[in-house]
Amino acid sequence: ANQQTQIDFVVSKSQAMMLSIYNMQGQLISQENLSAKIGVNSVIFDTKVYPAGIYIYRISNGTLSESKRMIIQ
Repeated sequence: ANQQTQIDFVVSKSQAMMLSIYNMQGQLISQENLSAKIGVNSVIFDTKVYPAGIYIYRISNGTLSESKRMIIQ
């Protein structure tokens, strides 16, 4: 089983970001403040404490947000 996953995202300016992880019931299971730099950013999310399944992650900066699905195996 994978113990972590890498989440990549791109920003056009250095800014504070928030990574939120939700289960398929819509419950917030993890939240982390990020300091993003211009260009491609990566964050390693530790998955070993979560059961296998489908999750939604959201990267946001207060005005813009992007959500994507991830699978923990």
